[in-house]
Amino acid sequence: MGERREPLRLPAVTQAHAFAAGIRQLEAAVLREQWTGDSISDAHQVYELPNYGELLEQAYTSGFVRGDLSADGFDFQAINTQPQEQLGGMPMAEVRRFVHALYRCERHNHGWGSFVLDAVQSGAFGVVASRLEACSNPADR
Repeated sequence: MGERREPLRLPAVTQAHAFAAGIRQLEAAVLREQWTGDSISDAHQVYELPNYGELLEQAYTSGFVRGDLSADGFDFQAINTQPQEQLGGMPMAEVRRFVHALYRCERHNHGWGSFVLDAVQSGAFGVVASRLEACSNPADR
């Protein structure tokens, strides 16, 4: 028989709040930039933002991106079209898995656009930040 795995614990509330703050800083940095509307050249610009690198590192160190999570099953176009409707009621474990999937896809798509930039510009990452900011106890997660 297969090995029974314990459910993955979500990052601590302090890590969730810190990651949300990092998202807000990246959102502010993106708003200050001049974007061309060309997803490839805009991606290269976002990769150069210090906030982008800091949030990427934070995603890994705080446990939002992990090798034992699945990145399957997310329709990024649908989420970016209606972020509140898609992410607003999603269980926190799935919000965490969405962040994981976003960064995994970002890594595999490097040089051909930015999934993270799309999520920032659509408001999807802002919905994630709001959900994480509202997380105040283990029952919320």
